Amino acid sequence: METKIKCMYLKNILFAVSLILSSSLQSQIFSDETKQHLSAYIESASKKWNVPGIAVAITKGDSIIFSQAFGYADLNKKIPVTEKTIFPIGSMGKSFTAFAIALLEEKKQLSLDDKLTRWLPWLDFKDVSLKNQLMLSDILSHRTGMETFAGDLLWTESNLDTKSLLTKWAKIKPAFAIRSRFGYSNFGYMAAGEVIRSVTKKPWQTFIQEELLKPLHMSHSFLYTDDVKKYKDVAIGYTIEKDSIKQIPDGTGVLQAFGGMYSNVNDIAKWLIMHANDGVVNGRKMFSESTVWGVRNPYTIIGKNFLPNGKRLTMNYGLGWELTNYNNQEVVCHGGAYSGFLSMMGFIPEQKAGFVILTNNDSHELTEALRWKIIDLIMNTPSIDYSEAILNYVKHQQQEMRSQEQQMNDSIALNIKTPISLNKYKGTYFNEIYGKIFLQVKGNNLLLTMQHHPKINAALTYIGNNRFYCQYNHPMFGKTVWPFTIENGEVKSLVLSVHPFLEFTDYKFLKMKE
Repeated sequence: METKIKCMYLKNILFAVSLILSSSLQSQIFSDETKQHLSAYIESASKKWNVPGIAVAITKGDSIIFSQAFGYADLNKKIPVTEKTIFPIGSMGKSFTAFAIALLEEKKQLSLDDKLTRWLPWLDFKDVSLKNQLMLSDILSHRTGMETFAGDLLWTESNLDTKSLLTKWAKIKPAFAIRSRFGYSNFGYMAAGEVIRSVTKKPWQTFIQEELLKPLHMSHSFLYTDDVKKYKDVAIGYTIEKDSIKQIPDGTGVLQAFGGMYSNVNDIAKWLIMHANDGVVNGRKMFSESTVWGVRNPYTIIGKNFLPNGKRLTMNYGLGWELTNYNNQEVVCHGGAYSGFLSMMGFIPEQKAGFVILTNNDSHELTEALRWKIIDLIMNTPSIDYSEAILNYVKHQQQEMRSQEQQMNDSIALNIKTPISLNKYKGTYFNEIYGKIFLQVKGNNLLLTMQHHPKINAALTYIGNNRFYCQYNHPMFGKTVWPFTIENGEVKSLVLSVHPFLEFTDYKFLKMKE
């Protein structure tokens, strides 16, 4: 008996010592000196990447232990970024949509195994397997069989409503068998938003506002355009074009269930604190442990991720979160991207810690570099200069892209004649999924306009071999090469493409008879 008491006493002593050591170690990791070093690193790296503005927050337990902003929310007016500046968070919003669906399952209002068509019976998939088999868990874990980004041209800067967009998406032929591999799908989450509406009889925005944002006191997070317009501290979006910072037209993000939120680092920190503490905030259980754990169960294998520090990680996808094991600890993350903005957030459950990074430039890898820098810091593990390592790699890629663009410019400078009259290319072209596009002659070029994209146009210049070099007026759409098919001196079809940042899939358009 005495031995048993001594053993218990010793265990209590060791436990207390471990807590003291843990607290001491954590204090050392986030000392003022460490914070100053991190601030200097972020400021220096953001300048190297030409990021106008950036805000970063790190959480531990129930607290925000680091929250700083750098640079400008509005570069032209020299308005600085603050911790209260809101940014469109892009696909980081998927974690909210997925959690909302999981919450509805907990309330027994739906099941993740439900067929999508149970809740959206009007969604008429062209592919029989999707019509009969596609479940809610499939659309939330990107295992629909669709190619990554399939259909994203349809919604980006378009004037189509959600139901019209989903109707068109349902016509796309899957690239793979359902559940056979990972294929990132924004449309899957758009559909999830409509499922929330179908189940709750409320817009997905209202449900998330009432069930997630309000309980967590995320009062600076907005899901409606009108609310964003009322807020005074909103970041403007930028991109890099010809090594110069250029403001994105309108400077706004999209508000959809796959990425429909404006927020700031301090609000997102509250979301991460809840997740990192398994649903508990300040000692109060906000959400059940089963639901919090459920969204980070691995559903789909993404593949390998090779870090600049030499580590090779296997990436999986849960419900609205990317999952990996790093240094024998679970790391849960998700990034966000839209024209003019890049973001990243994550948490480490074992450390009860999280982080969020928001930027107003879409042409950098700083969020990726800072992700691993901060994770190393939280884990107190040796680190490298991720920013410099990734920047060197990107510079090499950029040089190759400049070389390719120069080749295109050289081809344009040759002023190659089209094999048939330029006037024969003008007219209306049709694709069964998209609809119509229109080509007109303007000088020595063709001018593109699009049925569902009133703000988008492009100049097409002939470069030989029945190909035109297409330069869109919006940076997100990019510059691509379009092949045309000509038979018996008449144009039969063209293949439209956009920058792979937007969509990998090409669209074949048939020329309509006048």
